[in-house]
Amino acid sequence: MTFKNLAVWVAATSIVALGLPLVTASPASAAPGSWRAYGSDNPTSTGTSSWRCANDSRSIATDVIAQVCAVRGSGNAVQGAVIVQNRRSTYFSADAMLDLWRTNSNVWHGSWSCSSSSVAPRSFSVCFGKTVEDGNRVQVSPAYANNMTLPTRDAFH
Repeated sequence: MTFKNLAVWVAATSIVALGLPLVTASPASAAPGSWRAYGSDNPTSTGTSSWRCANDSRSIATDVIAQVCAVRGSGNAVQGAVIVQNRRSTYFSADAMLDLWRTNSNVWHGSWSCSSSSVAPRSFSVCFGKTVEDGNRVQVSPAYANNMTLPTRDAFH
């Protein structure tokens, strides 16, 4: 099963298990996300945006961790993000995928996928989904990095 097919299957079964309305979409419907390199600066402590991240991160390889966040900018601008921190002394190739939902009415904002990108040694890179306008509480779920499911508990804003 490919990463995208797995992601769609996991999302659909999770939605049905939670009793949420199921919106069917093909794996190709994930819009392109965008990578941004942050160097050695932790992205959650730079800039003016407010980051709310999952309590847990996940090791996706030796000395590489990933964490899911919801990021709110000015006004009602909000987006999902997957942070990849490479603690290695060599480059690491990462891909990511995430969905963004409005939590109080189960409105699906979309799915975004960042294709494989090199994360520099001892640095942070972030896969961002598209910025959407939503003044309500949103949550990132599900989310993946290198075909591994990431914890999303508390990744809401």
